[in-house]
Amino acid sequence: PILLPLFHNAPSTMAAFTAALLFISAIITTYNAHDITSILSKHPEFSTFNHYLTLTHLTTEINRRITITVLAVDNAAMSDLTSKHPSIYTIKNILSLHVLLDYFGAKKLHQITNGTALTATMYQATGSAPGSSGLVHIIDLHGGKVGFGAKVQLDTHIT
Repeated sequence: PILLPLFHNAPSTMAAFTAALLFISAIITTYNAHDITSILSKHPEFSTFNHYLTLTHLTTEINRRITITVLAVDNAAMSDLTSKHPSIYTIKNILSLHVLLDYFGAKKLHQITNGTALTATMYQATGSAPGSSGLVHIIDLHGGKVGFGAKVQLDTHIT
């Protein structure tokens, strides 16, 4: 796994997470299994995120995927989310938006066509996401920064 700091600059469902996002990426071949809980357990600043991945059973889905990118949310941002007392179903949907169904390493993030890419999340894969709400826009902000946001809301703020 690779840890890279990210920049989140778009108002969206994920706005509560602002700069508190860190990027953990893992590409797995069919011969190598991975365990997101084990990966995250080495980083105590993600313990709440890790706990809720387990509680919502997203760990099972993440671990069975071959190619995946997880946008891990730190404890402070998770505290902001949980302080609103959302249902476990809502938390699962929000965390599902942080699991991209493609691999995005540093090189790929900074070489996306026209500086922007749209990618599906685990939330989109559930079939429960209305319209394009399960898609995430990725924007190369240059200078080593990358922005992530919900497609509809991000589009209205980027010119």
